Amino acid sequence: MTKKFKFSLEKVLNIRVKEEEKAIIDYKRAEDKLNNLIHEKIQIENTINEYRNKRFESLLLEKQKIIYIKSLDEKIKLKDQEIKKQELVVIEKKEILKIKNIEKKSLEKLKEIKLQGFMDEVERKEAQMNDEFALNSFNMKSLKGGEIE
Repeated sequence: MTKKFKFSLEKVLNIRVKEEEKAIIDYKRAEDKLNNLIHEKIQIENTINEYRNKRFESLLLEKQKIIYIKSLDEKIKLKDQEIKKQELVVIEKKEILKIKNIEKKSLEKLKEIKLQGFMDEVERKEAQMNDEFALNSFNMKSLKGGEIE
């Protein structure tokens, strides 16, 4: 007798939930890649510091050390560029995630509003039925000539 609540946009809401989950995964991947790039840069910097502190007896080895350090400096510059690009990707993924979250939350809020409206209508119909039963009971008692409490 009681009708079950059915949200007409349930499939759309499910799609929004999946899109948000995918956006979360994409954001985390971009963030992990950024962290890896930063870690790689730190490792290169540590290697440079290690070689700068080393002293070699041979002039040839000192020259090789200087060349190696310069190549590592170039790697650091490249890593800095990669990090800047990846920071932009992270920002972009974060914005996408915010949008997907807002889309999902707006549909969830709409569902809550529709559910509350449904529940209010069910309560109104139940109250109306109870009033009718009470009125019918009153009318039956008054027709039979019984006492009304």
